[in-house]
Amino acid sequence: MNPGTTEKVTVRARTTKQDDENMIIVLAADEGSDLHAHYKHFTATVKISPKGDGSLVTWIVEFEKHHHEVPDPHLYLALFNKLTEKVDGHVHKDAICKGEIETEVKCDPHKFYECIKYSLHHLPTIFPEAYTDCKLLEGDGKSQGSLRQWKYLLPGSNEEMTVRARTTVQDDEKMVIALCVEEGSSIHENYKHFTAIIQVNPKGKGCSVKWTVEFEKHSDEIPDPHVYLELFDKLNEKVDEHLHKK
Repeated sequence: MNPGTTEKVTVRARTTKQDDENMIIVLAADEGSDLHAHYKHFTATVKISPKGDGSLVTWIVEFEKHHHEVPDPHLYLALFNKLTEKVDGHVHKDAICKGEIETEVKCDPHKFYECIKYSLHHLPTIFPEAYTDCKLLEGDGKSQGSLRQWKYLLPGSNEEMTVRARTTVQDDEKMVIALCVEEGSSIHENYKHFTAIIQVNPKGKGCSVKWTVEFEKHSDEIPDPHVYLELFDKLNEKVDEHLHKK
């Protein structure tokens, strides 16, 4: 299935090139593929290159349309991008550690979730003691895929740090939001991978807010990110206070 659709698509692909030295694989769609309803020719090339502590994965799609009305295959590039993330998560699943913290607040769960969903770029207003600045770098700031940059202070520190995080999950039904830290963040000095997940659950007359941090350290000497969980715990209180002032 392509991202954003429920239609199942069948594809038959042949490996036409496999270059182990340059880490390149080429896959060409054969007859019998649903792709051929739109494209006379469709080839996907994946190239892996070393970059820093990890790697850069590039997908190239070569295609020929049956006619001009056929859209460019952006959905397939989105699918390959998601596949890259899933493969990375699968390969590193044993190295990924988790930390959790849960806070009970008095606010209605849906109001709390919507505040996080729509107001992440307003954290300098909601929690000015910790968040000093925020910029929206990509997206509308309200939906999955939005990229923001915050400047912030960790509890007990006067050192201003920077984090760039993209909303990679936004599940309104389960009230879950995941923020994946990208390059250009101070966090990457200590952690190869860092994702913060917030889940809001109804509890009594209020709700329970759980933050889960998934991380991979550069070395064993680096401490677990307890200080970030402390920050998120305090953020829960500030959001609760902010909503009760309205």
